Amino acid sequence: MKRNPARWRHYAIAICLISVVTFAWADDDVDEELEQSMTAETEREDDDDAFERAERDVERSFEDQFEDAEELEDELEERLERMFEAKGHRGEDFDDEFITQGIEDNIHQLWQLEEMLDESGFPALPEQTIALLTEQELNDAEASGADIIATEVMTELGGILVTFGDSRVVPPKESDNNHLYGLDGATMPSSISTPVPTLAKMMGISAPISLPVKIGLMDSHIQEDHPCLTGVHINQAAYYPPEATNDDVHGTAMASILTGRADCAAPGILAQAELDNAVVFARTDHGLVVATAADLVAGLNWLLAQQVNVINLSLSGPPNRVLEEALNRVHDRGVIIVASAGNYGPVAFPRYPAAYSSVIAVTAIDAALNIYSRACQGDHIAFAAPGVGVRVADASTGRDQAMDGTSVAAVFVAAALALEQSEGADKVERMEVQAKDLGALGKDVIFGYGLPQVHLP
Repeated sequence: MKRNPARWRHYAIAICLISVVTFAWADDDVDEELEQSMTAETEREDDDDAFERAERDVERSFEDQFEDAEELEDELEERLERMFEAKGHRGEDFDDEFITQGIEDNIHQLWQLEEMLDESGFPALPEQTIALLTEQELNDAEASGADIIATEVMTELGGILVTFGDSRVVPPKESDNNHLYGLDGATMPSSISTPVPTLAKMMGISAPISLPVKIGLMDSHIQEDHPCLTGVHINQAAYYPPEATNDDVHGTAMASILTGRADCAAPGILAQAELDNAVVFARTDHGLVVATAADLVAGLNWLLAQQVNVINLSLSGPPNRVLEEALNRVHDRGVIIVASAGNYGPVAFPRYPAAYSSVIAVTAIDAALNIYSRACQGDHIAFAAPGVGVRVADASTGRDQAMDGTSVAAVFVAAALALEQSEGADKVERMEVQAKDLGALGKDVIFGYGLPQVHLP
């Protein structure tokens, strides 16, 4: 491939920025470890041997930290190079500001996540561990003296969801931290928005469609008495701690895209949809609208009991082994799982559950088929759908508002899959073949297979 000098100059700038960031993180860790090592050694004995041992420990720490930093740099570099290649195929221009901003956005998001974990009053923090166990495995854990906070039978998933506390007794290897997850939609101050039926036409859908369909969601609470949702069949069950409070904003917006009344300010796609919503997201005392991995597992179990065929997850967060196992079990039951790719920028690491093989990852585009600037990218992206300036129901005013995000795009794809007449995996394969290619020829890391096209009989 012939190299464009300007492109590779920008690429070099980006790599330099990555190097500075990764080694700065390593330096912070080393400073802390140096202080701890020196303090510990001098408290035990004040002699030359103590300082020599501390010095050797610090040298080893430097080596370990810089090895970690180099691995992170390599991974960031690989993702950045993929982004350049994909954009190059499309003939798009980019500049120093674009690259710098993308990296700065991701660093800022890491800091925000750290701050959220440190300051959140939400009870599910990383010191909690969860596992999906058999009865025998639970008995073994109890016999080992593990600190078990809670257990809940997951009948549909075929296991017992166990939450552990004190990690001094190590839980089973199938366990993982009880991670936090966030929603992938952002309300916009602009009053300019495009109605859902107009955007649905981009996918070959003449909304509203009067076909009875059943769709599952895991989201925040849906405001059932909103003017756009009155008369809609909505079934909800709460799976969040009692100290948290309902938040209607995101769930109501997603529901309006799916089945907002045709005579309201924010009409939707499906006129006769039944929505089953596992309410896993709620607002903490600190104002965060979050859900835990344990909440998500419990929500999936409930949705299976509702016998839904398609589940929409407009949410994202870190990888989690227990959540992955639960999703695999849902997938094995023939249920299609759709998830938003995340709004962390084009050079961000993959977000989950979208990046799992059992899940269909959806990115967002605008009405002109341009990629949403904050959408995550990667080999796992399956489809692109409308997700910029979309008119949705506003839970706070009873009217409408504009919303951006891969959350919105995921709901469009979930609706399209619910309308597909073929069964199971054939739905997805048919959609892959029929999708409108938007990027490099074939499946690519930005748009996946492209924009789904629905052909109803």
